[in-house]
Amino acid sequence: MRGTKRNTAAYTGLAWGGFVAFISIYGISVYNLEVPLAVKGLFATLGIALVMSSITLQKVVRDNQEDTKIGIDEVD
Repeated sequence: MRGTKRNTAAYTGLAWGGFVAFISIYGISVYNLEVPLAVKGLFATLGIALVMSSITLQKVVRDNQEDTKIGIDEVD
C-alpha cells in the first residue's frame, strides 16, 4: 500500500476547512462571551485540551487498527 494516498485532496481540504472553521467559531464565541476573563480563559483552555485529546485519540485508534491489520497479514 506504499505510494498510494489514503484520502483525496478534496477530502483532506474538507477536513482542514472544517477544523479551521469550527476552531474559529469557538474562538469568536469565547471572545464574545459576557463573562469574567477567568471564565473565558477556562473555556479556551478546555477547548484546546479537547482538540489535543481528539487528535491523540484518533492517532491511537488508527495506529492500533493498523497494528492489528499488520498482525493478521503476517499470519496468512
